[in-house]
Amino acid sequence: MSELARVLERVRQTRQAQRAAIAAAAGEMSCPERRLGCALMPGTIVFDTVTGEEGEVIGGTRENVVFPTARR
Repeated sequence: MSELARVLERVRQTRQAQRAAIAAAAGEMSCPERRLGCALMPGTIVFDTVTGEEGEVIGGTRENVVFPTARR
């Protein structure tokens, strides 16, 4: 095995070990929908009972809606 091949193999092994360490330290990634507590996750197939169409969830969010009150 040439010197260059040994160096390249060592670099490959080091990068592989670094990737494994980063993945272990980071943990499982969570999507924003899961953190928000949305009932439907992206990729879920849904059925619209009004139109009868099927669709796929591509994202979810929550909103705070503020209704202005009458001024007195």
